[in-house]
Amino acid sequence: MNTKKLTMLFAVVCMLAANSTSCAQTESKTTSTNNDTIEVKTKGDSTEKQVKSDSVKPAQLFEIDVAPPSVMPGDYVLCPSRQFYDAAVKNGVDRTTFIYYAAKLVEAGETESRVANLAGREFEIPNQLIISISPKQECKKGDILLSWWQSGSGMQRAIVVGGTKTEPVVRYLDIKLDNPSGWGKKEDTLKPDSFALLNKQWQIGSAVRFENGRQKKHGLIMALSDDHVLVREFAGKMSCHDRGKVTPVPIVPDVVAGDIAMAAWHGSFKPVTVIKVDAEIGRVWTNFQLGRKDQEKILPFGDIYKRD
Repeated sequence: MNTKKLTMLFAVVCMLAANSTSCAQTESKTTSTNNDTIEVKTKGDSTEKQVKSDSVKPAQLFEIDVAPPSVMPGDYVLCPSRQFYDAAVKNGVDRTTFIYYAAKLVEAGETESRVANLAGREFEIPNQLIISISPKQECKKGDILLSWWQSGSGMQRAIVVGGTKTEPVVRYLDIKLDNPSGWGKKEDTLKPDSFALLNKQWQIGSAVRFENGRQKKHGLIMALSDDHVLVREFAGKMSCHDRGKVTPVPIVPDVVAGDIAMAAWHGSFKPVTVIKVDAEIGRVWTNFQLGRKDQEKILPFGDIYKRD
C-alpha cells in the first residue's frame, strides 16, 4: 500500500474516532421532579440544567424592603402571576407590564412567599409584589375598596353601591365608565374577605403623584417602606421612588363643579375644570383642553385632586 493510500486511511479513522468521542461527550435526557421538568445535558465533566421557572426562587426586583405578608395561609392576596416576574428578569422592569391578580397565600417567607392562583397553581413571588387582603373587613355604601374584578380578573378599585357590609355590591372604578363591555356601569358582588377598605392616605392600593421631569405622574401604591414607595403606573409599568418625593392623592376628591383640578390622563396629571361630581358611583366629569379642543372626560375617584 503506497504512502498516499495510507494517509487517506489514517484520516478516515481519525474522523470516525472524533465523531464517536463527540457523541459520547454529549448526552441529553429529560427527568421530572416535583412536577418541574428538568432537561439535563451532559458535556464531558459539565452539566447544564434547565428548570421550569416556577421552581426557581425569585430575587428582589426593586430597591424596597417589605415585611412578609400579614395574612394567614388560605387568605387572599393580590400579586402578578409568575410569568410577569420572569419577563421582568429577562427583559427588565422598564419593559414589563405588571398585572395583579387574586391568589391565596400558601406559605409566607422572609423575602419571597408561595402563593396559589385561583386555579390552584402554586408559584413563588417576591414579597414586594404581594398585597395582603386582611380578612373580616367590613364596609358601607360609598366606601372605596381594593379588590379584583370578580366576574373577570385583575386588580380593581371599587366603590360600594349596595349589598351587605361583608358582601358589598360595587361598581369598578378602574374600568372606564363608557367601556364597550358595559362593565363601567355594571354592578358586581364581592365575596367575603376579598376586599380591603381604602379610607386613609398611604394605604396600599391608594393613589399617589410624583414628578418625572416636567410631568406630574399618577400611580397606585403597591408596596411601602419607611424610605421608598413602589408604584404601579399607567399601563402596568412599575417604578420605585423615594417616599419624600411622592404625594398622596385624596381617596375621595374634595372638588365641586367649577373647580380647577388636576386629573390623570394616560398616566399624567393635567389641568381640568370640574363639570359635576357623582359621589354615588365615584366619578367626576371634567373638561379637558386637549390641543385646541375642549373634551369631556370622566375620571374615577383617586385620579383627580383640587389644584394647589
